[in-house]
Amino acid sequence: MSRKPQTPEEVELLKLYERGRLLSTVTSDPGWKEVLRTLDRLVDEADYHLFNYSGSDKDAIAALHRRARSYREFRQLFLSTIQQAVEASRGLPTREGVGGIAGLE
Repeated sequence: MSRKPQTPEEVELLKLYERGRLLSTVTSDPGWKEVLRTLDRLVDEADYHLFNYSGSDKDAIAALHRRARSYREFRQLFLSTIQQAVEASRGLPTREGVGGIAGLE
């Protein structure tokens, strides 16, 4: 017998599980490798512009550094968030549901 999520934690668990199920189809698609290559290329380009800047403007150098850092941090956060959701969906039972919560069956 299934029941609706009762607590905010159960609601979030259900959302994470559903996101993970959807994202697992995306990450197993051949196009996912192109997404990863695109992210890597953007990070590499930001690093390239930082390391190859030939000017002496401290503000420009700082801006290039912030951009390169933010691109790397975004890439890491984006990928770890997706991986966390996919792993969560794999770790939950699908037949019985989680604590009988409807939607996790």
